Amino acid sequence: MAVFLVLSSYPCMKINRNKTQKKLKKRYAIIFVILIVLALAGLGVFYVHAHQAVHSTPSIKTASPTTPTTESQPTQDPQSKETPTNTDTPVPAKIDEQSGKTIAQMEASAEVSGDTLYIRGGINNLVVTDGSCYATLTGPDGKTITKTTELLPNASTTDCKTISIKTADLMSGTWTVSLNYTSSTAQGKSNDVTFTI
Repeated sequence: MAVFLVLSSYPCMKINRNKTQKKLKKRYAIIFVILIVLALAGLGVFYVHAHQAVHSTPSIKTASPTTPTTESQPTQDPQSKETPTNTDTPVPAKIDEQSGKTIAQMEASAEVSGDTLYIRGGINNLVVTDGSCYATLTGPDGKTITKTTELLPNASTTDCKTISIKTADLMSGTWTVSLNYTSSTAQGKSNDVTFTI
């Protein structure tokens, strides 16, 4: 009878072991799925924070060395601020006594780069759309060359479009150039600029 009980209980133990192993496998599978979900959630949070960090601009506070900043200072409405006014008095325009025209202040530069001479400059403190801008070059032999260019008006000045001349077209030696402007109401001439070919 003892043998029968032992033999008859053996199949039950085998069934119980199979059920226990199935339960363990199920638990491991559930734990594995939970870990995967948590890992994906963590990656999602990381991505969102990294994405926000890339697309947001950090606010940088700078402090004046003489004025301490505090967080409790009230902020001013930008529209309520007073707009500063320019109290500088403009330099009165000079008039040429012979022609009666306004004298335009001009500046010029000349630069040889490679095989090309570049002449740049313009009219200071005067915006014009009509008239003529031209460069007068004087060579080592005393002969002059005149090159005309376009006017390029800006907000408060007028540039003369850059003039470029091939150095092969110019005699070797020391040259001078001045930039000139003339119209029915104004005229001007820059200082002479020296360059060497």
